[in-house]
This record gives sequence, structure tokens and C-alpha cells, in this order.
Amino acid sequence: RFKITPDQAFQNISYSAGGYKHPSKDSEGFRVVPTQGTISLSFNNERCIEAQTQGQQDEDFAGFILRHYEATRFRIAFDKIVPIMSAWRGLNGLQLAQSN
Repeated sequence: RFKITPDQAFQNISYSAGGYKHPSKDSEGFRVVPTQGTISLSFNNERCIEAQTQGQQDEDFAGFILRHYEATRFRIAFDKIVPIMSAWRGLNGLQLAQSN
């Protein structure tokens, strides 16, 4: 989405099982991540903003907001809309589940 590498996106990485290396994509385009240990990291918002506003005029605030909105808004994949709506309907009346 932001077209930056994992090394640019994540900082201050510590991994309880030793040194951490970002996983590469497999043949299907998925990243296989470790299932053991604990990882702590910071997401670098500045790099994302820089990447999405590259070439933007400094005075064009409206253009900046539009690009930022397009890059960060939540988009549900079309094939997942019905299952998500069904899950939300199933939460109707469950106050505790809705507050978490």
C-alpha cells in the first residue's frame, strides 16, 4: 500500500528469540512469520507519509489530505463484505463483545 520496504516501515525491533530478519514472500505472495517468541517494534509513519506525498507541492494542503486519505482509509475486499456484515449482525445485543 505505501510501497516501502519492511526495513523502512519498522524501527526499534527486538525479538525474544534472538536476531530478527523480515521474512520474504513465498511463491503465493505471503510472508511466513515466526509463530514462537515475542516481537516489539515501532511503525515509522514518517516514511509512509514521505512515500505517499512524493512530488506533492508544499502549498497543496488539499492534495496532501486527499493522498493521505486514499492511502490510509480502510478498504474491505469485495469478497469479504458479506462475511464481515454477517459477523457484525451476530454481535447485535452483545454489549461486551462490541466494546472490545
